[in-house]
Amino acid sequence: GQIKTVTNEEAETLFEDKAIPEIKVDAIKLPPIPVNSEERYKYINHRLGRKPDVQLVDESGEIRYVQVIHLSDDSMQLSWVGSIVGSIIIE
Repeated sequence: GQIKTVTNEEAETLFEDKAIPEIKVDAIKLPPIPVNSEERYKYINHRLGRKPDVQLVDESGEIRYVQVIHLSDDSMQLSWVGSIVGSIIIE
């Protein structure tokens, strides 16, 4: 005999008090990926489950053109022309 009848409102309150809060991960920030002067392409397995925006920023802070081929929602291949030293930024 320790069973008690509760109303829907009481049950919702009890559930909210004990529920594990939903974790929001809208903005996973990946660290910049370095690029050296000998490279002309990179294969990146980012595991974000989506096709992210990508920028290649050279050492002087200029955004450089990079061709992005999304192989899946978790990986991509980047390629560019010329010798660039900088970082790939994935958002």
